[in-house]
Amino acid sequence: MNDTKVDNIQLFTYSWTKFISWGFHGIEYPEQFCKIQHHWSRAFISWIESLEIANGSGKTVLNLLLQEVKELRRLLLETNMHIRILARSEKYKELANILLSIPGIGMTTAMNILTELEDINRFKSFDCFCSFVGLIPSTCSSGEKETVRGITFRGHRLRRMIVESAWIAARQDPALSHSFSGYCRRMEVNKAIIRVARKLLSRIYSTLKNKQLYQTGKVA
Repeated sequence: MNDTKVDNIQLFTYSWTKFISWGFHGIEYPEQFCKIQHHWSRAFISWIESLEIANGSGKTVLNLLLQEVKELRRLLLETNMHIRILARSEKYKELANILLSIPGIGMTTAMNILTELEDINRFKSFDCFCSFVGLIPSTCSSGEKETVRGITFRGHRLRRMIVESAWIAARQDPALSHSFSGYCRRMEVNKAIIRVARKLLSRIYSTLKNKQLYQTGKVA
């Protein structure tokens, strides 16, 4: 849905932020905008608009940049509005609220999941659901012994959203936070978060199947 627009904005703004910070027409980059969360905020845009550049072509480039950023932001805002309207519709309202009860799952992720899946019951098992998303364990079998080696990556775009949500869930859900800490003691962080993502996917599958709000896990 709007994940493509977000990617476009992030790539575009990151490129231009680096360009400006490297001294475009002698511009000194203010310290208050050094943190990435301040890039292309209203204050940042106002600062760019206030810049005085003697070179006419340089000012033209900045003005074109600002026009493109504002258009991308407008499209993103419009898309988010349509997502909220869709989430309040009779078709998705109940299931959207269920997904939003899961730590790490926001409105955009919830609606991407629902519009991609349509009906969770079309998946015969959790493993089938994992396979669809692209988070399934790869195995190496030898005789009667089977060793789980990691996660097989397949090209579904939901996979990335679930992994991104897992980073948030690992901070907000005590049970997932506990699991993440344990994984990190045995493996690299990037591998650990994939396993948390699979646990998060299990919560998504279970709540949608049972049509029940998620109860945040507690660590004994």
